[in-house]
Amino acid sequence: MSDRIAYAIILGCGQLGAHLAETLSSGGSDVVVIDEDSARFAELSDRFSGFTVEGDAAELSVLLRARIDKADTFIAATDNDRLNIMTALIALEYFNIGRVLACVRDPVLEGYARSKGVEAFSPLLIAAEKFLTSAGIPEVRA
Repeated sequence: MSDRIAYAIILGCGQLGAHLAETLSSGGSDVVVIDEDSARFAELSDRFSGFTVEGDAAELSVLLRARIDKADTFIAATDNDRLNIMTALIALEYFNIGRVLACVRDPVLEGYARSKGVEAFSPLLIAAEKFLTSAGIPEVRA
């Protein structure tokens, strides 16, 4: 798989989604951001040159408006773990998108998403690891 992202769909236009959209867009990727609340698109700076789709990504019609069938990368970055996992699995299993990533705050759900093939990341576990490493304390995994 190429490291270059040609066409990415980002679900969620909060701080994380907006930052990812701006970074990918300014790097030359085509980017579409989906959010239920069109006011959230105000989070996007001038660095973003992509498109936005307002709607509930749990509805297939919204994903189709974002042209999910053309995407090579799907990133679920809302604050709703279940929505992130559900849409990531749709992208992975139904649309065969090559790279599917999801922000999953609950470490247990992160493990579930990973077991299904989603590249899942828990901000809680990432932050805990950074703090422990900085403090010189090795993390103990159960």
